Amino acid sequence: MRTTVFCLMLLALAACGEGDSSERHLARAKAFIEESDSAAATIELQNALQLDGNSAEARWLLGKLQLEAGEILAAENELQRAQTLGWTANDLRPALAATLLAQGKFADVLQLDDKDLDTAAASLLLANQALAALSSGQREDALKLATLAREKDPQVLEAKLAEATVTVHLREAQRALELADSILESSADNSEAWWIKAQALSRLGKLEEARTALDQSVALADSALTYRIARALINVQLQDYDAARVDATELLAQS
Repeated sequence: MRTTVFCLMLLALAACGEGDSSERHLARAKAFIEESDSAAATIELQNALQLDGNSAEARWLLGKLQLEAGEILAAENELQRAQTLGWTANDLRPALAATLLAQGKFADVLQLDDKDLDTAAASLLLANQALAALSSGQREDALKLATLAREKDPQVLEAKLAEATVTVHLREAQRALELADSILESSADNSEAWWIKAQALSRLGKLEEARTALDQSVALADSALTYRIARALINVQLQDYDAARVDATELLAQS
C-alpha cells in the first residue's frame, strides 16, 4: 500500500511539473500572440524563461513583443540573448536593427550585413538601413537602400513605408502621395502610411486633406505624440486654434 501511494504521489508531481513546463508556457504564449493579446503572451514568456532561461525561442518572442511595445532597451537585451543562444539571423538581425535605429545608433544599423539573409529578412533590414541613412542626412544612400529593400521583396510592408518616408523627406510630394495611397489600399489601418500621406498633402498645400489624414493617424496609433504634433501645427496654419489647443493640451498631459 505504501509503495502504491508513493508511486501515485510521484505521478502527481510529474503531472504538475509537466503542466508548468517551459514548453507549455511557450505554447500558451504563441496562442496569445495569435490572438493579439501581447500582455498575456509576455507573462507566459516570462514564466517560460523562469523555468528555462536558455530558451532561444522564448527570448526571441519576448524581445519581439517588447520591440512592438516600444520597450527598446529591454527588447535589445532579449534579442541579443536569443542571438547568443543561436536563434535564426533572419528573425533577429532586422529586429536588432530596429532597436538600434530607435536609439539613434544609425552607424551601427548601417554596418549590419544582409547578404546571408532570406529575401524578406533582407528587405526588412534594408528598410531600417534606409531610415538610418535618412536620419544621418545621407539622402541619396537612403533612397538607394529603400529601392533595394523593395526589390528584395516588394510585399514587405516596412520596405514600402521606408520608400514612402524617404520620398516625402526628399520633397517629392506627389510621388510620396502615390506610394502612401498604394500602401493604404491594402493596409488602411496603418497609422504611419496616413502620416506620410498627410506630409505629402501638406507639401502640396492641401492642408484640410492633410488634417483629415492625420485624424486617421491619431485614431489608429497606440502612441500618437508625433501625429498630434503634426496635426496641431497644421491646425495653427489653418488658424483653427481651438483644435490646435486640444492637441496641445493632450501633448502636455502625456509629456
